[in-house]
Amino acid sequence: MTKDDVIHQEDDGNLTVLHPHFVEAKDRLFRLALGGAPKQGELILILGPTRSGKTYLKDRLITELMRVNPACTDELAQEIPFIEEEAEAPHKGSFDYDELHKRLLNQLIPFSNVPRVKDIRPALIDALNKRATRWVMIDEAHHLLYTTSRSDDLSRRVNQMEAIKGLINQTGIQLLFFGNQAIEAAVRLSPQLRSRTKTIRLGGYLMDISKEREVFANFCRSILSAHGFQDHGGEFNPQWIGEMMARCTGSIGAFAEAVDQCRRSGGELRLSDIADYLPDCEGADEAFREEYDFRKRSEAANSYKKLAQNAMKSKDDSTHARSSGSKNRAPSRGSARDAAHDASTD
Repeated sequence: MTKDDVIHQEDDGNLTVLHPHFVEAKDRLFRLALGGAPKQGELILILGPTRSGKTYLKDRLITELMRVNPACTDELAQEIPFIEEEAEAPHKGSFDYDELHKRLLNQLIPFSNVPRVKDIRPALIDALNKRATRWVMIDEAHHLLYTTSRSDDLSRRVNQMEAIKGLINQTGIQLLFFGNQAIEAAVRLSPQLRSRTKTIRLGGYLMDISKEREVFANFCRSILSAHGFQDHGGEFNPQWIGEMMARCTGSIGAFAEAVDQCRRSGGELRLSDIADYLPDCEGADEAFREEYDFRKRSEAANSYKKLAQNAMKSKDDSTHARSSGSKNRAPSRGSARDAAHDASTD
């Protein structure tokens, strides 16, 4: 994708920045979601930092689902192929799962009234099955992990993941979580859920890779130029780019958001002011390391998959060669003697 493909100026002057690997992520999501739902359901994680294109990716999927499923636009249809909801961050306390389940249930059965809280989840599961719902999308899914308790945080997370696994088991849905990497860490607590999870990652650029630093710098320059910034004092230099990458943890979207906030504050857009709208560099090393480790795991998994495919292909070729050889093999002595005997008898 070119810069023009990923940077769009909205009517209000704000910039929408799509992740440079957005098309690749979209294609993979469409393959997973539209390639036929697995018999036992699965969880799909779409992960990325702020303004990396996760919500836009969800909207594109919804548009495609409505195109290929006539029931989506038929108000009288009994089936509801998909539903979506945002997991809103609680104003205080822990995340309210019952409230989320109630909102999802109301999309399937409008004005449903479940008097007892303990009956909301079973009612949702029943409605998902009756409505033949295949996809449930949750935006800002990392908010599901919000809790005020620290003493039993681990056991709470494990119970949450087991509950998600149970929902998938009982409905066979594809559950799509759009959020940050925190939800991925939680999923690892349930080995069975993890084995049925696919991950699509819109990660940031890595500082240690010179080409990615160069691409990040080019996008930053394009974003600033779109706002009319001119670098007269040489502020736009490798040191400043390095600081921006660290503060944004390699996220172009986070940088664009900071520029928007700086611009709205009034006055001349100066590079030195943009940092005021970004977090400090604390935790950047860990974030970059997580992205690097994820890429290494992905590369290792792809390499193993290719090796397995090549091994299977070699085995099939070998089997085919042996089969062809046996068909073309010369008859044995016994077979030739029998044939001669038959000929003399004739």
